[in-house]
Amino acid sequence: MIPISDNLFISTRKKPIIIYWLLVINILLFVWELKLEISGELGLFIYNWGLIPAKIYDAIAN
Repeated sequence: MIPISDNLFISTRKKPIIIYWLLVINILLFVWELKLEISGELGLFIYNWGLIPAKIYDAIAN
């Protein structure tokens, strides 16, 4: 189980700045991916940056 909160030792409440930044980065990447899909470049992006397990396995095996 992942603890949602732990107030036993923490008396002050801080804002989760890192979580907010991760959310903003993920939202921006999602919007960028939608933009790539609209322009028709998403397939090329996935082809260039996607991970193909068979190619990695062949590279390790040989």
